[in-house]
Amino acid sequence: MNGMVRDSVAEVTAVITAAGLGERPWSDVSQALVRMTGANTNSMWVGDAGAGRIEMLSTSFDARVERDYTAHYVQEDLWALRGSSKLGQVFRGEELASPEDWAPLSIWSDFYGRIGINRLLAVCVPVGGGAGYCALGLHRPEAGRPFTEDDAGKLRQVVAPMAAHLRLRHELRLATGAAVAAMAGLEMTGQAALAVTGQGRILHANTRARAAMAQGRGIRGRLGELAPANPRDAAALDALLARVAAGGAGGLLRLSPGPGGEELHLLAARAPDAPRGEVLLLFLLTPDRRRLEGRAGLLMALHGLTGAEAAVAARVAEGAAAADIAAERGTSEGTVRSQLRQVLGKTGAENLRVLAGLVAGLPES
Repeated sequence: MNGMVRDSVAEVTAVITAAGLGERPWSDVSQALVRMTGANTNSMWVGDAGAGRIEMLSTSFDARVERDYTAHYVQEDLWALRGSSKLGQVFRGEELASPEDWAPLSIWSDFYGRIGINRLLAVCVPVGGGAGYCALGLHRPEAGRPFTEDDAGKLRQVVAPMAAHLRLRHELRLATGAAVAAMAGLEMTGQAALAVTGQGRILHANTRARAAMAQGRGIRGRLGELAPANPRDAAALDALLARVAAGGAGGLLRLSPGPGGEELHLLAARAPDAPRGEVLLLFLLTPDRRRLEGRAGLLMALHGLTGAEAAVAARVAEGAAAADIAAERGTSEGTVRSQLRQVLGKTGAENLRVLAGLVAGLPES
């Protein structure tokens, strides 16, 4: 690695931040760390070596080497096993395992020896949420120079941001799964719709929402975070998201007039079946006050339901059976079931339970 231009700590931190925001792959992070420390190769994975359960984020080696390590050698890796008890601490390989420690293990001669790993600079950082930890290893061959305290010092300076963004990555992966389910069918609505975390991190946006953000119609997306187009609305938006994330029923925020004096409302509601505070649904509405009264009105505005369909959907969410709804409305049970099929199709809800959750997440007024 002699003669290679070294990345600075600030440059590596910027790459880590971009990876945490989903703008760059984590392989870019490990390559930046290789350049910063003058390492030859690298590996970065998330999981638990003791349990033999890991997900490789980045490696300098080919698929066969990755497969061999994951399937056969990870549970013998003393660096990862012992490093997991020193979370957040940068260490060099010789500080954790001596040649005598490695002698009885096939990983040293059959694996590390084969791929040319002898010297190590590493850190294990917690990920949280049952995901285990992230193990980063920077390597040099036996003929390479040992890692120095200067190399270790540079790595220490990026441990905190790396740990924070790896935790964010894990949290977003959990939330994104719920967001994808929550956003099902929203491309079919006539409204701009987004799924966000309780902190305003954008998980998904439909076509209309992406267009609205690009035009600055009420809201913008900045570095993956939701922001109002008018900064004067920032405090009110933060308060609305926090209230819904804490378990509130949701609500409407009147945004400052957009281009041409357009009046817009932002509706926030909990995503159906998502853990409390994990995923919120936001809808950018051009208000029609007559249609925005109660949950039935919101269903009409958001999903294009007819008045009858919205009223039936609202009663289903309250636990009413089709026969009872038919009696209340003076119609046949077959008509109610036909209306419910239309409602499921327009909202994208897979079944009545999901529909009830969607409706329950809307504010009542």
